[in-house]
Amino acid sequence: MFVDSFYTRKRSIRVTMTKKQFSEIRDVRLISGIIGLFYITNVLTFYVSFCHIMKYHVDPLVDMLSRLSLVLNSTFKFPLYIMLSERFRSDVKSLICQNPEGNTDDSKSYASSEDDQDDNEARNAMLQT
Repeated sequence: MFVDSFYTRKRSIRVTMTKKQFSEIRDVRLISGIIGLFYITNVLTFYVSFCHIMKYHVDPLVDMLSRLSLVLNSTFKFPLYIMLSERFRSDVKSLICQNPEGNTDDSKSYASSEDDQDDNEARNAMLQT
């Protein structure tokens, strides 16, 4: 009984959210994931830095693992962005799917062809004067 009411209440809240609220929740999820990844992968780095400041001996293995955690932080950010950000996915897709001329197959690029035409017309008008 409780499970059904929880599920329907959760679903009704999700249905009543506006698009802006939904996009804010996605942004919060992305930022929380990045911050969580930062803390998880930098704990050893902070420890090693603290030990160096206090002139404590640090085992070379711990130092190596702290550097590895920094590499892992950088490595995991890309899949995290891919998983949590739809705009990042579409931008990467349009970047990868470019024609040799530089035109994209995807119509969701930052500058539309109409904007490019308007810019070209404005440049031509300025050159003619």
